[in-house]
Amino acid sequence: MPKTFLSRLVVSTLTILLLTGCAHIAPSRLVYRQPEPVKNEVWKHDDGDYFLAVTVSTGGSRSAVWSAAVLRELFKQVELDEDRSILDEVDYISCVSSGSLSSAYYCLKKPLHENKDEEDYDEFFKEFIGEMSRNIEKSVFFRPRLWSRILTSPMEKAFFLKNDFNLYYLSGLTFEYLQKRTERGDTPVLIVNGTVMNSGDKFLFTTLHRSNFAAGSEGYLKGFRPTPIGNSNVPFENKIYSTLYAEDLGISIRDMKISWAIASSISAPPLIGPVPLMNRKKLLKKPGAYFHISDGGVCDPLGLETVLQLLENRINVDEKDYRGAMIIVIDARRRINQNDTIVSENIKAKELTSRTNLIYSGQAMYLTYVTYMLSLQNEELKKVKIVHISPYVIDDKELIEEFEKIPTRLRIKKKDVEILEKAAVKVVGKVRDEIIKNFGGE
Repeated sequence: MPKTFLSRLVVSTLTILLLTGCAHIAPSRLVYRQPEPVKNEVWKHDDGDYFLAVTVSTGGSRSAVWSAAVLRELFKQVELDEDRSILDEVDYISCVSSGSLSSAYYCLKKPLHENKDEEDYDEFFKEFIGEMSRNIEKSVFFRPRLWSRILTSPMEKAFFLKNDFNLYYLSGLTFEYLQKRTERGDTPVLIVNGTVMNSGDKFLFTTLHRSNFAAGSEGYLKGFRPTPIGNSNVPFENKIYSTLYAEDLGISIRDMKISWAIASSISAPPLIGPVPLMNRKKLLKKPGAYFHISDGGVCDPLGLETVLQLLENRINVDEKDYRGAMIIVIDARRRINQNDTIVSENIKAKELTSRTNLIYSGQAMYLTYVTYMLSLQNEELKKVKIVHISPYVIDDKELIEEFEKIPTRLRIKKKDVEILEKAAVKVVGKVRDEIIKNFGGE
């Protein structure tokens, strides 16, 4: 290759970098920190005598659009008396990964609770689905003059993701703002699930205090101690099943911009993230230690266990009337086709990685449900109704085949959005009567 060509190439590259600006940022800006620790208030949401929660799964833009379309159909199809929708009764939304983006948008932007104007809701859901259909990959990494972001480190990519979530969706709003909407009755309590990469713990971004949650899996495992497994040398990690909160880091969740939580839960190392949070209490016993928060789907791809922790505490601790509970699981994950021979016939890295993720996600889901079944030693928990909302609920082979072709990316095609909207109408129509019956206490 001629030297003159190489020289021109180097000069051109340097010129472009100078004109576009270097995308790299100071390491200190990547870390969420507060100047002084702020004490979190102990706040408990009044969920009345019926516990109603929604969980939103992983699944990239497929999950964001699916959950938006399902919420629209729940509003339109599942009507209660006194001009109310089932969405008016939802107390909590527990979300993971890209499902946290749609959940946060819904909680921040939905019309006020006293607004019963259907046209306003129609406009809201139209904008909601449109925003969740945005090509995030292009907006964040491939815009003109910002192409150099693709060359940055995974943690820098998460930082840019956070900034652009503020720009496009979240308007720089904090959990304090969200708390005020919740207290007015305008929106459910938002719970964003993350995973602490340092220790394997689950991390919850929420204005609820840790006293609102039961121990969860960590508590259930204690029940194994009198059993042969518990008495053996099987190595159960002491803390890997625990749950951590902002207060464990000595920071106030109310001062935090919601975009930090969403970027954390969506992070998917080694491509994007994790997101570092400054640990003011230094639980890791190291000066200046950080918690690195990543994909919430690592601990639970449905966000279901978190809701069960809330519910168990609600039943066992609170001195309030309790007539039952329902959890609506909005699930956009694809299932593994056990008859698919693509892996055995053509073992390519892309197919193998995708297959591995499907198996992992399926196994994690079953573990969550096993955890729930273990908890049924409590008679009151047997009153819980779980409604699973997934395209697989309907008997439409062609629609399911189209659904399974939608990739897990932070972008989605228009035709795939239409497929998800069509499926949402059918699925909610099928489970509508079940939801109304459960809520009515029949």
